[in-house]
Amino acid sequence: MNKSIFIIPSMCFALIATGCSDDNTVQSALDKWENGIGLSTKSIEMDWNADSVQIDIPQEGWWINCIEADESRVYPSETEKEAMRSGTAYATTCGWLTISTGKTHITFAVAANTDGKEQRTFQIEIQGGEATETIAGVQKEDPWADGITLSADSLMLGGRVDTQGVEIAQRGWWINSVEVEGEVTLTTEAERQAMSRGEAYRNVFDWVTVATEPDAIIVSVTANPSSDAPRTFHIEVQGGDKTKVITGTQEPLRVGDWGDQVFLSRNVLFFPADGGHETVTTGTSRWWLGNISIDENWYRPSQQEANALEKGNLEATYEWLHVHITDDPATEGRTVELTVEPNNTGNPRTFDISIQAGDYFCHIDGTQPSQGTWEDVIGLSQREATFPREGGSATVTTATDLWTHRFTDIDGHTRQFNLKETEDFENGNVEKTFEWLHLRITDDPATGGRTLEMTADRNYTGSPRSFTIYLQAGNYFDCITGRQD
Repeated sequence: MNKSIFIIPSMCFALIATGCSDDNTVQSALDKWENGIGLSTKSIEMDWNADSVQIDIPQEGWWINCIEADESRVYPSETEKEAMRSGTAYATTCGWLTISTGKTHITFAVAANTDGKEQRTFQIEIQGGEATETIAGVQKEDPWADGITLSADSLMLGGRVDTQGVEIAQRGWWINSVEVEGEVTLTTEAERQAMSRGEAYRNVFDWVTVATEPDAIIVSVTANPSSDAPRTFHIEVQGGDKTKVITGTQEPLRVGDWGDQVFLSRNVLFFPADGGHETVTTGTSRWWLGNISIDENWYRPSQQEANALEKGNLEATYEWLHVHITDDPATEGRTVELTVEPNNTGNPRTFDISIQAGDYFCHIDGTQPSQGTWEDVIGLSQREATFPREGGSATVTTATDLWTHRFTDIDGHTRQFNLKETEDFENGNVEKTFEWLHLRITDDPATGGRTLEMTADRNYTGSPRSFTIYLQAGNYFDCITGRQD
């Protein structure tokens, strides 16, 4: 009996001690959540495409009470909650959302959002002890729901070397294939993945070079050797599950295009009445001077001047025009520096420099008004405009409408209005596209002047480009110059 009596208090003590230990453990478990669950974030933004995100939880012993994904709901059972509380992995799917857990993290995974909704939302409630917190998430809308947005789905390129681009409004696209004259080349999976991340791509397909930027496809072509047959290519672009084809055509080479062996940077120049200096470059040095006309007089370079040009350094003066031509070893071309003296004659002056390379001929033409013959009756608000590579617009106004558009020089090539455009100009509203420059000229009845709106396309060429718009009012000349990086 005595033995039993002694044993019972010992067992009671053990039970009491054990009971106290459980109370402390429960209290400790509750205390660790008194400052919240400690989520690494409570807000998630997921990509429209298949995506996954992990959220860390610094403590163990938590569980999920509820999962919502749009209209779908999942409520873990008490058994599942207890398993999560003990650190056992849990996984379930709620509509388009998949949830999986570890001891100290939750992973969210979504399928591609292609159901046409602008965006999809979800949230889950997590509990630890008596503390609860909510994680709210959103999956972005499908940017391709309405298809691929191209600035153009067809390109028309000139017969000479040419470069054009197509802008794409969305991001994350790639090129599937390039077809040139019926021969199809597929891009690799690695190349597609790289393009979808915005990485640059470049490849040559016979006479077509295709390059990419995050928001554009750039196409360059070599000169078309045919004088009567156009050439074609197709580029298939994909974004999400949508595809679109860009169709390209290169015109036949026009008569005279193929023979260009000089490659003038500019061929029309305008000098102010008080004199000035202009520079023209050529792409090669394999040419010589023909006749040089100064107003009504003609000059032929002397043998000494021809020899000097052949040696790479010619200096000569023809009346009021000073010419300095030097070889440029860096470009294998030449630099032509032209300087004119002040014009006090009372009449405009002109010159024409003829250049020859084999059977190919080209000219540099210059005009200079006279001082004091006419006051400025045009009244330009500005004479220069600069455009970024991405393109842009600029506006110039004139004080009067007493002037005409002589011509526009685009990268050394002269462009003029046709008869219909000249008529529209005289009627007060003309629109004209000179290659990459869009020009609109309108009368302004309020001021009695005109407004010139100039818009430059995005420059895909990789080289600066320029234009000059020449205006004339009687014997008064003026111009607007523009440059794009």
